[in-house]
Amino acid sequence: MSVLLICSQSRTKSLVKRVTAGMSRTRPLDGMVLHTPFRSLRHMALRRGLLPALVRNPFDTLDAVRTFKGPVRVVHGLKDPIIPAEEGKAVAAAAASGTFLGVPDSGHDA
Repeated sequence: MSVLLICSQSRTKSLVKRVTAGMSRTRPLDGMVLHTPFRSLRHMALRRGLLPALVRNPFDTLDAVRTFKGPVRVVHGLKDPIIPAEEGKAVAAAAASGTFLGVPDSGHDA
């Protein structure tokens, strides 16, 4: 059994979540819990007015969860000013067995 839980308050947590979602393609995992994920790094660049083509590694979370067979739980602050809750909702919706848990009155570190 290999359940992976990612819920970190460090500055590197976004990178860790993207790597975790990518690991789901090569390692047997029973499920994933992602905290404040975004669709992809390219998509976030576009949201910020940057050219997505400049992003070398897209860290495509949507692609990773689409191919993952186990359950995916997304926990996201509903008042997150950095990564809007719509990003987490899109990640949960892309998973075959995804659920979204919105934390009311909570920001980025829900």
